[in-house]
Amino acid sequence: NVCVNVCVCVCVCVCVCRTSPSPLISSYKFSQVFVARQVPTLEQLLRGVAGRCHLLLELKSKQFGLVSSTVAALNQCGWLDAQSMPYEKGGVTVFCQDLDQLDEVGQLAPHAARMLAVSQIDAQAVRLAQAHKLQGLSTSAAHENLAEQVAIAKAAGLRCRTAGIGAPDDTGLANLQRAIEAGADGTTIDWPFKAKDVIQMMTTRGNTH
Repeated sequence: NVCVNVCVCVCVCVCVCRTSPSPLISSYKFSQVFVARQVPTLEQLLRGVAGRCHLLLELKSKQFGLVSSTVAALNQCGWLDAQSMPYEKGGVTVFCQDLDQLDEVGQLAPHAARMLAVSQIDAQAVRLAQAHKLQGLSTSAAHENLAEQVAIAKAAGLRCRTAGIGAPDDTGLANLQRAIEAGADGTTIDWPFKAKDVIQMMTTRGNTH
């Protein structure tokens, strides 16, 4: 799962959960074509892409010890050595839907950027982000009023990213275009190479900010 910034800055997006007794792994629901493929541990992935991208790390559950184990892996692999903003190369952004987890990340890893995933960006979401000293908000690209939501976040000094682009069909392409035209800082997408071509084509046509 790869996150492509609308400015064509590539980030690696990792969904993290804990499986017992196995070590912390980077997880994703793969199709049948990936059956029998080895999934790397989070530590293996962190070492493999260190310094080559920005890491967008999503906490996928509220399992006990997930945050502390994840932060320990980030520290061990040198990802928390310096402060970074979302989408800056070499840094890490942790996002999820749980404010308690984001608070714990802030306590254990103050150099990591943090973003809250919300159903929609409104005044209440902004107040929560500011109260918890977060750097940004994330919402679905399918919202018809996405541009308005992005504007609300940016007016408050927050970064804004999207998810929910979907498959590379007409709906997915429309969602990607909406995210770009709304001025979102980035979006999570499962077809980064096709998305890059679409973004470049839109840029050539003058349809991007």
